[in-house]
Amino acid sequence: MILWCEGEAILHSGVWPFVDFNRKVGLPLPVVVAFLQTLNESLGALLVVCGFFAQWASLSLTLGFAVATACSLKLGEASWFLAAYYTIIFATLTLTGPGRYSLDGLKKS
Repeated sequence: MILWCEGEAILHSGVWPFVDFNRKVGLPLPVVVAFLQTLNESLGALLVVCGFFAQWASLSLTLGFAVATACSLKLGEASWFLAAYYTIIFATLTLTGPGRYSLDGLKKS
């Protein structure tokens, strides 16, 4: 998952590129923001896949990727398109719900 990949990058190089990105954008507390967003993308994605608290997790992911889109646009990076794509996906899931075959759907039955 994303958390594992980020951790592996830090161990091999001693540098966390996401923190440098946050500094370039001018976000406050870039290390804390990088940690929280990595946690959001890892655990949030796991909750969405399991369908457990999927709407809340997808809402959190929608907000995170919306900020990522804005930050990428601010720096003029081409990766804004992928972040915007994920924003739309998770916003749709937030509005529609996970479906009847999810853990949340089984609770309602």
